[in-house]
Amino acid sequence: MESLKSTKSKITRGSFLYLLDAPEYQHDKPYYYTGPLPEGQEHLRTNLQYEKHENIEFHDMRGNEAFFTLDRHGFEMTKFPPLSRGSDNALPLNDYMEFVAGYMKEHMKAEFAVSYNYKVSHVFNSGCLLTALSAGATSGRCGT
Repeated sequence: MESLKSTKSKITRGSFLYLLDAPEYQHDKPYYYTGPLPEGQEHLRTNLQYEKHENIEFHDMRGNEAFFTLDRHGFEMTKFPPLSRGSDNALPLNDYMEFVAGYMKEHMKAEFAVSYNYKVSHVFNSGCLLTALSAGATSGRCGT
């Protein structure tokens, strides 16, 4: 098993909203609908409930990406190739989302995977994009 590399990273403190472990999530899965809703149905947009935690320590994880695993830590980090590699060979967004879903399906050993939302962050020195998928992809393994 890989061990956590020692870093002398600066600790930043802040608050974090955690998804509440609400009893209704046992029969109604948490959801947030991003599309347009008919007039008078805005109250149906989400059933998400959060619990705010204060004074959380945030550590710089750079250099330790491979240490964290979904099964052990509840999250993991992965690098994807950039969405656009310049104007000559830019990958269309739909193709990129299909690529992400295919990766998730294979990586999670899932029966299916759907990439239904995306958020692209900054380009890092490695030339890869960090694509936030925690709320943007689901698979047969983690979505059921």
